Amino acid sequence: MKGLISILKNNFRSILLITLLVIPILIGVFTQPESWLSFLSNAYFYIAAPILLVSLFGAVLKDGTFDFFHHTWNKFGQRLFKPHTDEDSKKKDPQRLSRSIGTWYKTGLKIGGLFLLLSLFFLFLFYNI
Repeated sequence: MKGLISILKNNFRSILLITLLVIPILIGVFTQPESWLSFLSNAYFYIAAPILLVSLFGAVLKDGTFDFFHHTWNKFGQRLFKPHTDEDSKKKDPQRLSRSIGTWYKTGLKIGGLFLLLSLFFLFLFYNI
């Protein structure tokens, strides 16, 4: 039993990806036999959209788009709620927000892109078959 749990922990991403790939195919083939290509295109797009939205937001944050706003709020905005000292502003890094993001968004962009390509592929098949 411990071996199965360790396999599931180590391969959770792969199992989840395969599950998200296979379940729409099974549902589409058996429940919508006349328009299963359209169903698959929609299903894969519904999977891709939230993954891409979150990952693109992570990429925008990592790029440093909101660093100045975040730094300014930390420097001046907190004066509204508590007393401000000069030592606090010297400690704060202006790019702290973009450095705290990491690289998790790259995996999301790859997975979301895969599902978007599958959606476009089945949409192409739907209109050309």
